[in-house]
Amino acid sequence: MKKLSIFTLALLTVSALMLTSCLGSNDGDSYITPEEQHSAFLAASGSYTGDCIFMKAGSATEKDSADVSWSLVTDSTLTIQNFPLKPLAENVSNTELKEAMEKLSDTTLDCYIGFYQSNPPTLLINPKPIDLNLSYAGADHKVRIYFYVNNYYSAGVYDAETRTLTMTLIEAAVYVDDSQTNMLDGDKAFQLVGKKF
Repeated sequence: MKKLSIFTLALLTVSALMLTSCLGSNDGDSYITPEEQHSAFLAASGSYTGDCIFMKAGSATEKDSADVSWSLVTDSTLTIQNFPLKPLAENVSNTELKEAMEKLSDTTLDCYIGFYQSNPPTLLINPKPIDLNLSYAGADHKVRIYFYVNNYYSAGVYDAETRTLTMTLIEAAVYVDDSQTNMLDGDKAFQLVGKKF
């Protein structure tokens, strides 16, 4: 994976924050109107339970899953409860960091969102980084896991007929003590499939 500078990631984060305001403009481009965004949000809003699906460590074909739940209660934020840290750790090449991450409980993952299509309701998902304070290799470290943002591979679509929201998130980078590392063995995708209750 190409190394991203902290400046690049900061720029991507700022772009994510600007996403909501940009999606509402209707100056001849293909963006949906604020009314269409609100309609899409109303259709998809609610609480969901389902599965987080990912490839098993060391396999290109075998999948595994974990139970997750999430809530979409505003038109700009999404909160995923009990997001699994173990599959994030499986993609880390540093053995000591991997073992430290595997000992942690699941976490809450907050995301910025922006609807860009109303039929079916479709949204970009920009996860905030996951911050971990870990002790490994004889020292305490601040570890930050980044996901791709403002990327059409990091998105979701709501099926009103089945009341199902399907989303994809992609692990992108690992920072240790505010410096990017090469400890990530490529990108890792997570597909979340859940039903509204």
